Amino acid sequence: ENCSPLHFPGGKGGGSSWSIIGPAADGKSQSDGEARARVLGVVESMGTAGANYGLFRDVIGDSPIVIENKLHVRDFDLPWESAYDGLAYTGDAAHPVRPTGEGTALAFEDAVVLGRAVASYGLGVEALRAYERERYEPVRLISEKIRRAADAFYRNKGDTVGYDAK
Repeated sequence: ENCSPLHFPGGKGGGSSWSIIGPAADGKSQSDGEARARVLGVVESMGTAGANYGLFRDVIGDSPIVIENKLHVRDFDLPWESAYDGLAYTGDAAHPVRPTGEGTALAFEDAVVLGRAVASYGLGVEALRAYERERYEPVRLISEKIRRAADAFYRNKGDTVGYDAK
């Protein structure tokens, strides 16, 4: 994709997590300092004249650590089932989406469906494939909805960072 999220526990005491998504940078930050500089660069690109710039700069400075992650969105045209008999993807591995809160809900749903499949089929390949079959369509629909919403948001902001809607 053409964007990178940077995640950090926000501010003094790190009582919350923040995510900022900006234009993708080549490679990946190799240190907290480099990640911190990249996230500050994204904030600066949004403008330094307003009060929000100072607030974000202070939050970034007061945060104990900043971590960069590359954002990968699942391509539902590729195989959904794991190629390995003893493996099924759950949570963000199964449905990485922009940080909107939907990923957490999807992960809890994954746990419920996987638990029911194991209860029905026992702990084995049959349960994993049943889980994957049941989760494919709801995960695809929600992921595509999030992708369209993100694309519309960035288009409305006049930004070119968003996804191409499918």
